[in-house]
Amino acid sequence: MTGPGPMGNRALGRAMPFGLIMAVTALLFAMPGAAPAVAQDEPARAETIRERARPLFDPIGLPAGPWRFFPSLSTELQLDDNIFADDEIVRADIAFVVEPLVRVREELEGIEVRAEAFGRFTQYVDNRSESNEEFGFDASVDYEIDSSLQVGAAAGFQRETVSRSDPEDADLDEPLQRNLFEADLSTDYTLNRVSFTLTGEVRLEDFLPEEEDDEDRQRYRGIARVSYEISPKVDAFVEGQFSALRFTSRESDDSESNTFTALTGSAFDFNGIVFGEVGVGVFHQDFLDPAEDDFTGLALNAGIDWNVTALTGLRASIIRRDEATRVGGASSRVRTELRIGATHELLRNLLIDVDGSYRIDEFEGIDRTDETFRATAGVEYIVNRVLATFARYEFTTRTSDDPESEFDRNLAIIGVSARL
Repeated sequence: MTGPGPMGNRALGRAMPFGLIMAVTALLFAMPGAAPAVAQDEPARAETIRERARPLFDPIGLPAGPWRFFPSLSTELQLDDNIFADDEIVRADIAFVVEPLVRVREELEGIEVRAEAFGRFTQYVDNRSESNEEFGFDASVDYEIDSSLQVGAAAGFQRETVSRSDPEDADLDEPLQRNLFEADLSTDYTLNRVSFTLTGEVRLEDFLPEEEDDEDRQRYRGIARVSYEISPKVDAFVEGQFSALRFTSRESDDSESNTFTALTGSAFDFNGIVFGEVGVGVFHQDFLDPAEDDFTGLALNAGIDWNVTALTGLRASIIRRDEATRVGGASSRVRTELRIGATHELLRNLLIDVDGSYRIDEFEGIDRTDETFRATAGVEYIVNRVLATFARYEFTTRTSDDPESEFDRNLAIIGVSARL
């Protein structure tokens, strides 16, 4: 398994014009008449600053019998200085993005139904071949049979475009797209202080170009967890996972594998101030092809939120797991990603977000490790229940053992959202 190398420090000067755009936009948003943020409206238990209700500004939806619909439409203007995420072929361009979304919700006695249909349509001004359409839908049902037994089901479809900044990008003339089908079933049973959770998941990936048919894959996962309530605020758990990866169009079992994961950890909620879950363990990937080397690695899955004050929240997460890859010569990859972010409610209807992530992709079977650093800063001004404006700046850099995979990228976004 290859190790991480030193992170580069490049193109910071090129980022300055975009930072200036971001700063000017933020000043424009901070207009008089905005509602002041007040400390007495603290977040509810296990609720972040961004998630909490804002009764004067939240959309109320459209009622239709027992259902309630929440439609919205967002438009963005993007300025991207490296649309191909390639330091050898640097192209800047402007893109227009339209995002329609409809959410549906119904709550009956013991049953909660949620569904949404969404789209994202991107049109570039000069490099038309990079334009793409994404869309999909998903739905979920949660049924509380009684106080000790709950069941749930979810399913969805999505047409997704692989980002040019993703290591899985195919370097094709047009962006790589795939259809994703996902479904899961779960049940949770509680007996005194002990809870048992079983989950089954199916994920199908269908790559659209015919030359990528060999990458079509299926992943099946089963998860079993046993939790013990140490106190009303803390649970301890042990969890086992089995995952099977299969490729649908390959004649051989190349890169197909079974992965076994064991985690132990704790879920906690300290009065809605600090809450989250921390799990640590090991995973073992067993390849069906005897010519490929099996391996065992450290597994991590943790996420923590901390409402430092009634107006400021911090978040942190770390994951480490195996993932499938289409990078030539690699049997799989191990992804480790650390994210840290914050949200501050400057005014009741003016939110500021900052976020940073550091990701390591270690490719098994070849001598390649990618390191990706991403930093973002954004602001959202909620004008009223119907209208909101936003702006965001993002800087991404990647270093790699493969020099052709390195890049720096600056992205600035301004937009407006209408919702009911």
